[in-house]
Amino acid sequence: MKMHALTAWALLSAAAVSAQTLGSSAPAELEEPLRENVSAFYDHFRRGEFRQAEAYVDEESKDLFYGSKKSRIINFEIKTIDYTEDFRTAEVLVSCRTMVPMLGSQPLDVPLSSTWKYGEGEWLMHLKQPSEIQQKSFSSPFGSMAFDKTAPGGGQLAAQQAQVKAPTIESVKQMYRVNKQALRFAGSQATAKRTVEVENRSIGNLKLESFNREIEGLTVVIDKPELGPGETAVIEITYDPKVRVLQGRQRLEFMVMPITQRFSVFIDF
Repeated sequence: MKMHALTAWALLSAAAVSAQTLGSSAPAELEEPLRENVSAFYDHFRRGEFRQAEAYVDEESKDLFYGSKKSRIINFEIKTIDYTEDFRTAEVLVSCRTMVPMLGSQPLDVPLSSTWKYGEGEWLMHLKQPSEIQQKSFSSPFGSMAFDKTAPGGGQLAAQQAQVKAPTIESVKQMYRVNKQALRFAGSQATAKRTVEVENRSIGNLKLESFNREIEGLTVVIDKPELGPGETAVIEITYDPKVRVLQGRQRLEFMVMPITQRFSVFIDF
């Protein structure tokens, strides 16, 4: 069975939330009650009051809500609300700050999209059945996942519970790519530069850190220490033989966080 975005947030690595323009604006008498109910629902998850949160789920979705895994969040913020033309259905994108133990000790902001329907004078969350979700598959270290392409920001997550598994070394390494790990400055008599590119292939933000002792004659600069999904950082390595002539092989160390993956770049002189 595929789980709704809210109940599967702990399976994510990290996800950046991008603010979007509303598809349409609703009358205040409709939007204010919606914001109140969305806030109340997520506030119960912040306090770990899952039974109370059930009051904000519509009747036809209660079985899905009962059977789903639930986890507390640290905080939340409503990012976007996108309405249908009749203002009776809304897609709400919320950024939830939470801890993902397997991905480090720092809290992450996870985008969660949910559907809310207005009926009998009240807004209630509607959990979509797997057949209702238009999916785009996505590989992650926790198994096969999919995102609703129609949701604001693509935040709707559906994960196949049967396929969810603990990350392996290989699956975590697939979350980033280093284009080269061996460089040569052999024969350099003047200042020379070499570059290494690191691509973020995950669904969340990654941080790139240098763990190198100072090597006289060698300068290392990372142009983008924090990478959003799909972004690439360039590590620029400059060798100045006038400062010091280097010989043999030097090893540079880098760390990708919060997935705590270390990689080396070897330089031959």
